[in-house]
Amino acid sequence: MRKLVFFFLAGSVFASTWTLKPYVTTSQAEVWLQDLLVETLPTNILLHPVKSVYTARDVGVLLRKVGLRDFVIVGEKVNVYGGVVFTTPERWFKDARQRYQERMLVETALPERFEVVDERMTDEGIELVCRVYLPDRVEERCYAVSARRRDIPPSRVASQTSYRFERLGEREGFLVYEKGGLRIRVPVRVLPTQLDDILVENKSNQRVLRFKKGEIEGL
Repeated sequence: MRKLVFFFLAGSVFASTWTLKPYVTTSQAEVWLQDLLVETLPTNILLHPVKSVYTARDVGVLLRKVGLRDFVIVGEKVNVYGGVVFTTPERWFKDARQRYQERMLVETALPERFEVVDERMTDEGIELVCRVYLPDRVEERCYAVSARRRDIPPSRVASQTSYRFERLGEREGFLVYEKGGLRIRVPVRVLPTQLDDILVENKSNQRVLRFKKGEIEGL
């Protein structure tokens, strides 16, 4: 893999070397300068506001803020993935069987540790889009999980549309849409607003949905 090297020198030949990580994950909206680097810094600062990408030039400016003058940066950029919630195949299948009790799920090979990006129930089964964090890169992968419908008495099948919010943090979680036998679960964040309506952003495509208060169970 190609590595870019950026020099930040003020005249000294004794320059330190700092290597950028390919990416950073955080479950909260908080990133420190040390999180971006492989080597250990002598001093650390909290970055605000948090950016989705830090280039080598960005990191160079930050290193000078903590008192470093002569250094070499190895790498091009660091991608920041915020609000990451990891799961495992065992945990996902356990939760999925609770969510889709009307379906018989077939065990499918999934990554050892991943983040759910999107989850959609179809007539054939569950379309699962997950993000896998490898040592040197991040990949999005799609999996088809077979989920055969059980025989359910008609009285148990709801005919009206309903929305439910499954909370994972203060403002993040899953928006669950249900109508009849259809069930869709989408990772979202609740946006702050001065309006009477509730604004919900789809984390997969950044689309914003508007709901009336009381329309979503749990919000």
